[in-house]
Parts: sequence; structure tokens; C-alpha cells
Amino acid sequence: MPWEELCLRLHSLCQASPLLQEEVLERLRGRRALDGDFEVPGMSIWTDLLLALPGGA
Repeated sequence: MPWEELCLRLHSLCQASPLLQEEVLERLRGRRALDGDFEVPGMSIWTDLLLALPGGA
């Protein structure tokens, strides 16, 4: 799946409801923590996804 499509799908999930947005962000933050908890763009796909989503930074 292309990066743009993945971001668009996750963005759509986050727009569906506040509860779903928090669940998506919580899961991405958990994956980022397991991957080294990098907060620098380009070091972790999870950080990059969080930065692409509203409320994810």
C-alpha cells in the first residue's frame, strides 16, 4: 500500500469519532515505543504516521 493511501486511511479513521481517533493514536504510540520510541521523522514509520495525523505529534 502506498504511503499516501495508508495516511489517508488512518486519517479517515481518526475523523470517524474521537474514541476511534484516540485508539488509533494510542496503538501507534505503543508501536513507536516498541520500535525504540524515536521522535525524529524518518527514523520510525510509527513516528512518521503519528506526525501525519491530527493530534498525533
